[in-house]
Amino acid sequence: MHFGNITMHPALILIVSNNIFLVGIAGVAEIIASQTIFKDVIRGNLMFMDENTFTEKLVETSVAVIVSMLVLFVLVFWRLNNINKELICMKKLAEDRLEQQKTFVFSFSHELRNPLNSLLGNLQLALMGSLLPESRETIKTAQMCAELLLQLINNALDIGKFDLGKLEVNATPTRVYDCFEKIWAISSDLISRKNLKSHIKIEKKVPSVLLLDSHRINQMMMNLIGNSLKFTKRGSISVSIKWLDGNRVNDHHFEPLPYDNEGEGLFEKEEGLYLLSMGLQKQASKEHVFLTKSQKEIDYNDNSQLSNQESFGILKIAVTDTGCGISQKGLSELFQKFSQVSDDPLKRQMGTGLGLFITKEICRAMKGDVRAYNKEGKGTTFIICIPTRSVVSQMHPHLQKSSSSMASIIAQKKLKALVADDSPFNVRMVSDFFARLGIQVIKRASDGLEAYNQYKDCRESREMVDIVTLDIDMPRMDGKNSMPKD
Repeated sequence: MHFGNITMHPALILIVSNNIFLVGIAGVAEIIASQTIFKDVIRGNLMFMDENTFTEKLVETSVAVIVSMLVLFVLVFWRLNNINKELICMKKLAEDRLEQQKTFVFSFSHELRNPLNSLLGNLQLALMGSLLPESRETIKTAQMCAELLLQLINNALDIGKFDLGKLEVNATPTRVYDCFEKIWAISSDLISRKNLKSHIKIEKKVPSVLLLDSHRINQMMMNLIGNSLKFTKRGSISVSIKWLDGNRVNDHHFEPLPYDNEGEGLFEKEEGLYLLSMGLQKQASKEHVFLTKSQKEIDYNDNSQLSNQESFGILKIAVTDTGCGISQKGLSELFQKFSQVSDDPLKRQMGTGLGLFITKEICRAMKGDVRAYNKEGKGTTFIICIPTRSVVSQMHPHLQKSSSSMASIIAQKKLKALVADDSPFNVRMVSDFFARLGIQVIKRASDGLEAYNQYKDCRESREMVDIVTLDIDMPRMDGKNSMPKD
């Protein structure tokens, strides 16, 4: 770039200004100036120089321009390389900060769960005692609120695990009726408080014991039922559980589709038959067992025909509501993270937009799938299909007795326990629970290493410890490792 007799070379501009844009402008100016120089040389040398002198000047000018441009390209490349390194450093810094945020959310959510689990345990202990009706209702309300809060925390915690690639599923032999009885104990109360009708039906051919993650099943069911509660003002919410052939989920496992062309679906027709006899504690048909809010004890004999042989199959769970439904656009966005598909601004502010996303990811981790079906103005049905297998029940005969009989048997054993947890609230809660069962807590520990040493002392003094409870995450030594932490 030329200003009078002063030449601003692009390389000099790059060094002084450190600006690639200005260098580009200077480079264009350099090329234009070089062309002008060539023209001046050609015109001047043709008029005043001989051929040899003209050739030398032309070569000198060409070499100068070429060297100048090469220096410019080298410096531009050097600067771009530095910019790339700066961008890589900025990206690394951003990733580190994001990782710190994820770790904070993960740790914060985990720390919230400790006191919340203790709260839920103590509320359950209170409900096991003698209470006035008003007090019992108050404690049950507190229990439901704590369960909903725990659900939100679990979803937030699992989002962090999903982002870190650590969303785990731990399948263990699970008694199907026990699992869904616990889910329905909370869900039916939540539904009834909104003056909605409800029922859950379990197909009799569902095996008694399946290989499932009961915690994840509970989490998915609470997410789906909670979603139905938000958008159902009148009518009902129902759950249907079936057992289908197959070891891999495909399209036909989701058939028949819940809504036909007339707007009335298969589930609605079955529900109409059931509501005629809602007053009884348990309704049994040839193919299904119906559980209602008043159901207290479960007759497992209804569900024992497949308990003596293992078989692979698909557990199909359908949650149906009579809410406002979802638009087609909403259906396509339904399982996305932080998605809220309601057209109502007030409804969009309810919830975190995590429940359905987490439900989808849990299904995928189980090699299953969840799908939504909808009829605007009629309702929505969510169907979960999970491949699993039945497990031959090898439980001790005592374990198949009622809870009251079990408590009596345990009390007669005069068992002794060691309880280890870094939360004193959890230690107290577990100790109180054992005391109600007639189990004597002889040792308490605040971490795994202390528990290990106490257990060794008991062995050396020949004092028998029948039960040891360990928290997973504890200082010095956790509930998984057999060696102390550094």
